[in-house]
Amino acid sequence: MQPALILLEYFPFGRETAALYLAPFLEAVRERAARPRVVSSTREIGERQAEDQPAYDRRVVRMANRLIDAVLVHGDTSVLGLTDTFSAAGDLSMPVFHTGYVVPGADAMPPSPPSSAPCVVVSAGSGRGCLPLLKLAIAAQRADLGRDFTMRVFGGLLLADSEWRDVEAAAAGVPGVELIRQTENLAAQIAAGTVSLSRAGYNTVLDVVRAGRPAVVVPFVPDGDDEQRVRAQAFEARGVLRADRKSTRLNSSHVSESRMPSSA
Repeated sequence: MQPALILLEYFPFGRETAALYLAPFLEAVRERAARPRVVSSTREIGERQAEDQPAYDRRVVRMANRLIDAVLVHGDTSVLGLTDTFSAAGDLSMPVFHTGYVVPGADAMPPSPPSSAPCVVVSAGSGRGCLPLLKLAIAAQRADLGRDFTMRVFGGLLLADSEWRDVEAAAAGVPGVELIRQTENLAAQIAAGTVSLSRAGYNTVLDVVRAGRPAVVVPFVPDGDDEQRVRAQAFEARGVLRADRKSTRLNSSHVSESRMPSSA
């Protein structure tokens, strides 16, 4: 093959372990006479380490300056730019372009029929680490929300079948709850509801923005990685959604004592 361009997803701004095979590959690319350009494509928030983030950022810069010709940042500087979340951005030697946030085209998002009654749409993004959130929402429906709202609960691709069975057990006998294993059109589902409760991943937050419904997000903060919290607070500051600032308590050992944000 004689490519003109090699496009990398996230690397070297994340997935550091991929350097084991990508760094030798890119070094070999640089030695070719007709050298293709190498571009890194990354989200607006780089990988956030629990320990020694500045040292991690310096390693990223060293590798990027040696191997990368340009960076595409899929974000909007009026919300979050690379310099807001990447401490060593000023040391990058290649051009950095902010593309704006990237979403599917409107023709790929057929509308869902609106709910016949006020509906809370609960979604789990990929589903990773979302079992406590889904069970907490169902508990709120059982205790309070069921008087006024129906609830539509979506799992995700990475939610294990055993965890989905836990969701089904939690929803048994709860009035007004509809369980849907996954959807390819979350933005339309949110738009068909009354209010959204979700995590704060890149795609989910953009689905909330596109749907234009009131939204509460509970950022997923695994092992100190605060990407979702940073994104949630940035969008909250612009009036798009409300971020639950106690989300670090929302894990499997604290479901019983956590509370759904009152604004839902």
